[in-house]
Amino acid sequence: MRENLLGPEPGPAAFDALYRAGAEPLAGTDEAGRGPLAGPLVAAAVILDPGREYPGVTDSKKLSPAARERAYELITARALAWAWADLPAEEVDRLNPLQAAMTAMALAVDKLPLKPALVLVDGHTRPALAGAVKTVVRGDGRSLSIGAASIVAKVVRDRLMLEWHERYPQYGFDRHKGYGTAAHLAALRCHGPCPCHRLSFRGVQPETEAPTADPRHELGRWGEELAARYLEGLGYRVVERNLTNAIGELDLVALDGATVVVVEVKTRRRVERAPAEAVNFRKQRQLTRAASLFLKSRRWLERSARFDVVEVFCPAGAPMQIRHIKNAFEAAGY
Repeated sequence: MRENLLGPEPGPAAFDALYRAGAEPLAGTDEAGRGPLAGPLVAAAVILDPGREYPGVTDSKKLSPAARERAYELITARALAWAWADLPAEEVDRLNPLQAAMTAMALAVDKLPLKPALVLVDGHTRPALAGAVKTVVRGDGRSLSIGAASIVAKVVRDRLMLEWHERYPQYGFDRHKGYGTAAHLAALRCHGPCPCHRLSFRGVQPETEAPTADPRHELGRWGEELAARYLEGLGYRVVERNLTNAIGELDLVALDGATVVVVEVKTRRRVERAPAEAVNFRKQRQLTRAASLFLKSRRWLERSARFDVVEVFCPAGAPMQIRHIKNAFEAAGY
């Protein structure tokens, strides 16, 4: 088998020259899941055996689910080496989809048990790899190695989404695999996002999209909603939101196991100054007194408690970011 690219540029002759120069073993890499509203981004890297045939292997998007499964079994049985890597939804939010794809592809290549002499990458952006790399636009349909990687990445991701479906069947991940179908958007409107949703993606929670007029109250409520969902994704149980008593207001109160967590949420559009810096000594004292009154009202004074700060950054034109600061400050008596 020789890597055979279809189309005028680059053509088979170019890669024959690379082979003659000793560019074997050759790996192809591709990703699946850059655009969905939920789930991980998965990348795969595959080194095919030049002496074997791979019937049915092509761009994964051209195959039915059943055909992809058959091709996956063939690839993993006959390839010299293959590997995959995934990045969870929160990493896709943090990095942005393109950088997440580049990171996952680099991780997949690094996990290969054989070191490739050349890596063919689908698209026109090169991941951070130490060896020889060649980008191939529309490579999943023009390169057998990249096509094989696209199949492995897609099948692995679909299987991971079935695991998420077992945990959150109300979203229908078994059908749409996290993409923004009408049924998925309707489920989001009904249930809100779950821990595998990408909070920075438009459409995940339309009613909590960042307000354009930027009034402080509206922006703050938007940030508190996102912070609550972020904590719930970590396993916290939010028991109070915007609690007001005779002393003051507590943005969120959550349970981290048996520990009561009083959460101050700070939301900003500009990041010149960390939002948590606004929680000065005066604010800390007010939160301590308000929290004490709340604990007394719940008869939770015997429970351990702590004060956390969640920072929500939503700069214009950039992905939203969330930073959780545990034990942000100490309170007398706790």
